[in-house]
This record gives sequence, structure tokens and C-alpha cells, in this order.
Amino acid sequence: MVDYGPDGVGKYAPSVSLLQMANEALDTLSANPRGFFLFLEEEGIDGMSHENNAHAVIDAGRALDATVAAVREFVLAHPDDGARRRLRALKVRAELTSR
Repeated sequence: MVDYGPDGVGKYAPSVSLLQMANEALDTLSANPRGFFLFLEEEGIDGMSHENNAHAVIDAGRALDATVAAVREFVLAHPDDGARRRLRALKVRAELTSR
């Protein structure tokens, strides 16, 4: 989340981290016996890049990296017939977005 202070300068300051939101979503959605699809996005990367704020883009990227690591751990701890395939796709997407 981009927080614009009184000076009008954008700061990367999410009130709830992407990692916290992802963990809550995984806890809630994993109760569904039919499975689930979860799409996560770190909006701060886009928002801060529009502000040309390289430091905040890096902070947002680190938040995304930590979240991807947590989701990967979740997938490995909750295997099913398609979990490994989805995990590989997640890793590829994460690598592409970090370039």
C-alpha cells in the first residue's frame, strides 16, 4: 500500500503486510475440501515505481519475496496431486517479476 504523507511523498507502508494477508487467506481457503486458487499481488511495486522511489520498490519486492517463500512452504506442507506443478509455476512467476 502506498501511503502519501502530508508532504505528498509516497511511502511503502502497508497497514497489514502481504505476508499476513497471504497467511490468513491460506488458513481460510485451505479449509475448502474442493481446493482453492489464490492470487497474490504486491501493489507497492507498481505504486512506488510510478513515484520513482527505488528504495520503496525494493522494500515491496522483499515483501513479495518473503510471501512467495511462505506460500512455497505451505504448498510443500500440504501436497496434493497438483501442488508440485503449481509450486513450479509460482517459482517461475516470482523469478520473472524479480527481473
